[in-house]
Amino acid sequence: MASGLEQIESFMASIRRTESGNRYDIVGPTTRYGRVSGAYQFLPGTWANYQGFSEAYLAPPEVQDQRARDLMTGYFRKYNDWGAVAVAWHAGEGRVQAYFDGTLDVSDQLGTNTVQDYVPAILSGMGIDRKSVV
Repeated sequence: MASGLEQIESFMASIRRTESGNRYDIVGPTTRYGRVSGAYQFLPGTWANYQGFSEAYLAPPEVQDQRARDLMTGYFRKYNDWGAVAVAWHAGEGRVQAYFDGTLDVSDQLGTNTVQDYVPAILSGMGIDRKSVV
């Protein structure tokens, strides 16, 4: 089994399945941070007009994949923990320390998916069995 950064493609696939059902053209709900879109459900500020596309769902799959890969690789190099990368992706980097401290308790913008549910689901999608991550 691959380990460390070699697991990036597995992590990306798990995020894609969870966030959009592998649909690159999907537009999600509007949150207080803007409307999410694309296979990885990018917020506008995270997408940041990447390669000239105003929203992620307008970009082809390879462009969405590259943006996600770049961000996720950066998070993994910083935290060296896929659970922490999932927290950063779902709840923002500002919540990662609480994840490590075991004090993280936050749901998504719609109040439907807590980080405590999200992280194990992402890791399970990678084939990592981590029963309790927070």
